Amino acid sequence: MVMKADPEWGKSKVSTVSLGGGTYMFSDKPEDLDKERIYILQRGLPSLETYPMESGPLHTDHPTYYPYKDIDESKEEDAMYRVGPRVEPGVESPFSTLWAVHFAKDWGCWCVVTRNALWSLEESVVGFEKLGLDPKKTYLAYDFWEKKFLGEVKEGLPMKALKYGSCQVVGLREKLDRPQFVVSTRHVSMDAVSVKDIAWKDNTLSLKLVCVEGTVETYSFYVPEGYKFDKAECEGGEAKVIEGNSDRLLEIEVSAKKKDIALNLKFN
Repeated sequence: MVMKADPEWGKSKVSTVSLGGGTYMFSDKPEDLDKERIYILQRGLPSLETYPMESGPLHTDHPTYYPYKDIDESKEEDAMYRVGPRVEPGVESPFSTLWAVHFAKDWGCWCVVTRNALWSLEESVVGFEKLGLDPKKTYLAYDFWEKKFLGEVKEGLPMKALKYGSCQVVGLREKLDRPQFVVSTRHVSMDAVSVKDIAWKDNTLSLKLVCVEGTVETYSFYVPEGYKFDKAECEGGEAKVIEGNSDRLLEIEVSAKKKDIALNLKFN
């Protein structure tokens, strides 16, 4: 990955490599990168673990890179030689702009949807069935790179228009009838890295975190009607409520003093 280019390109590359379990490599010297690009790189570290499986027969009559033309990937018309013929809505393509990665932990399940603009994309609504989700359920949606809570979504996920080279990464969690974890800023997987356990008991949401000592990350929680946040307790670090939260979203800034942290959120 070359990170000195457009930051939007950096977000797209980091998201694809990290969520896909690719080998995470970048060629820039850290001292040559600004804070924005370093922040983007950190959100993809570590790259997720993947394991080989039998994939079955592969369709190989469409190469992923056309060698007969020098590519300037900053130009959308040139990139068409890399991804194949220009693809319009409703036309089948050997490549896909849409990816859905499902996570299953002892403490919960969720889906991360990534839409990559291999070519310019218009606004779209993606049905839950296409994402492997139950269309009868309600989900909580959060846009990772925009740091924006999209609220409750039903039947399908609305996705914004994207310029060539950019991406949108949205986390989806089934809505519960009690306070629940939604996302953290720690990792683009939202968050399969620092969250090791979550438990709900006696109106208290307890999280076990494995953090990078000396760093500050934000953990966000959905608070449904009928519940009111009381206080936060943090062992191994400091917890601070971020004021001006969006409706029903509680944001807690966690400053890590140690690697292992216990965060307890009490509700009335």
